[in-house]
Amino acid sequence: MSARKATPELGLTLNLSLRVRSPIRVRHAARRASRFPGVYTALRGGYAWPCLTSRFELATPRLVRILFKAELATVPRLLPEISMTPDRHGSGATRIEADLSIKLREKKLMRRASTCLAILGLALLAIPSAAFAVPTVTFKAKAVPIKGFPHTGNILGAGAAIEAEYQISGTEYEGSPPPIIGVNFYLPTGAKLHPSGFPTCSTTVLEQVGPSGCPKGSAAGPVGQVVGFVSFGGERVIENAELSSFYAPGGGISFFTAGHTPVSLEILSKGKYTQLGGGGGFGPKLNAKVPLVPSVPGAPFASVKSIKVKAGSAIKKGGKTTYYGRVPKKCPKGGFPVKSEIIFAENGDETKPITVTKLYKAPCPRK
Repeated sequence: MSARKATPELGLTLNLSLRVRSPIRVRHAARRASRFPGVYTALRGGYAWPCLTSRFELATPRLVRILFKAELATVPRLLPEISMTPDRHGSGATRIEADLSIKLREKKLMRRASTCLAILGLALLAIPSAAFAVPTVTFKAKAVPIKGFPHTGNILGAGAAIEAEYQISGTEYEGSPPPIIGVNFYLPTGAKLHPSGFPTCSTTVLEQVGPSGCPKGSAAGPVGQVVGFVSFGGERVIENAELSSFYAPGGGISFFTAGHTPVSLEILSKGKYTQLGGGGGFGPKLNAKVPLVPSVPGAPFASVKSIKVKAGSAIKKGGKTTYYGRVPKKCPKGGFPVKSEIIFAENGDETKPITVTKLYKAPCPRK
């Protein structure tokens, strides 16, 4: 006697929709199962396993909607053919012989299900790296002499200025790096600051008059340079600018960036030293906030390609010289550890900061 019966299988459908921001235009057409082993498999014996399909759909020039659809579904399968035969020993009893091959097929099915879910998981893990690309930053810093003051510079315990350079590359924002909204700079352990006693220049003077209105001696260092990107005539072009620094009331430092061609650009950034006693393996920390500034009204924000700045000065009063900053009295093997954090606004949105951290060892003084 034999019997063959169809049995319905339970189906499960999982829909996952994930929206991410990306500057990359993506087109991805659905492919047939033969190109993705284990993703779509048709099994013998009436099994079907549509496992994973994906579709990448461009919603806006910078918004990619990624849809994953995972389906765990089977179609009706047939039970194995069953036969009842007399016992070979003549007892009159019968035994059931089932086609055990169905169990092998079920095991294969479960293995393919695990493979499908693993592929889905890997796809989701790969999304952040593609969606949230960050610019590349190189950074270096060193102690340098203060102009007009001998025996300053990279000398243990001596007065010095700090010179820092940044190089930034990327195409995440209008074909250029995203705009900077903040810079944090950590001096090496043992560095000493003496901010009191120096003339200051208020932000009001800088905003209304500019650097020319600041008192003598209030400059925190010589004029530096900034190379940036601005939007002009519908294109992203290079802008060269000057970077001036001034001591601000209350122990702060103001940075005034002025560009003149191809657009007139003025950016006032405010900074302040904190953790004067140091901590976390570093010395005093400078926190500087940078505002978002459009190239021209209604245009994308300006961004930065490179920065070169020098900060630190000295004054003489009553025959005594006061240095704003001093080099540590000891230098660890390999150099002075310094650190900088550059904070970018993802896609020009300051509510979505992206921080790039760079470490550097400034050279020890020569013996």
